[in-house]
Amino acid sequence: GSSTCSPSSSSPSSFSTPHSHRPESASAHLDAEDPEAVRGWEAQSGVCGLGNLGNTCFMNTAIQCLARTKPLRDLFLSPSLPSLLRPANPLGSKGRVAAAFATLLRMMGRKAAKAARRSN
Repeated sequence: GSSTCSPSSSSPSSFSTPHSHRPESASAHLDAEDPEAVRGWEAQSGVCGLGNLGNTCFMNTAIQCLARTKPLRDLFLSPSLPSLLRPANPLGSKGRVAAAFATLLRMMGRKAAKAARRSN
């Protein structure tokens, strides 16, 4: 799928990912820092939006609100996130929902960083 962010627009632009993207495990790849994603959020916070797939606008609004909550975003971008997950909890999602949100935040941040580089 294609992903775009436009730092020159006043409204969020489209950001979409392939439907087949699934984290291989809850903490895979999340224990390393992602400085590009962090830079993207610092430079272009809120510029990168989510594309609607059918009637996903309400879900996208909730995700954008969560993503723009800096303390929450910082936690999910932190390399210490995997140590906070409880994949053995039989009632939970094995950390997959948290890992997917962290992956989405990283992808959005990297796209925003790319857009910021293009605008400079």
